[in-house]
Amino acid sequence: MTQVTVQPDAIRGSQGLSATVDELRTLSVRALRRMYLPRERLFVFRHRRAGTGVAAEGVSRRYTAIALIGLAAEGPDAAACVFGDEGAGEVIGRLVADIDRVENVGDVALTLWAALAWKDAAAPRAGDRLAAMRPWDASIP
Repeated sequence: MTQVTVQPDAIRGSQGLSATVDELRTLSVRALRRMYLPRERLFVFRHRRAGTGVAAEGVSRRYTAIALIGLAAEGPDAAACVFGDEGAGEVIGRLVADIDRVENVGDVALTLWAALAWKDAAAPRAGDRLAAMRPWDASIP
């Protein structure tokens, strides 16, 4: 597990802040690559220390959608670094494939956002699912 310590002097001034943000973005892409499970086309829920290593625990549709949203802003090179031979479209396709069974409105909304961020053709299906859930008619926990 990589630990980052940001010194106050590193973020003073626009050049220092810009360099710090760039470093954090690079670190994030590397971390996402380790958290992506190509077989499942999902990101792990979390990593925990296990002995001298790190163990992946669970998978998360929500984290997958959030990662896709962030990677859309980074561009295709960052996505290729994380997904390898697959593209973001395959990961979005995985999220949308069973979206009709997803009951969490937040997961559906984030999937729609991710599909829109990547201008993916699956966006209307995610939008249809969100509309079918009618979140404006009920209190959402």
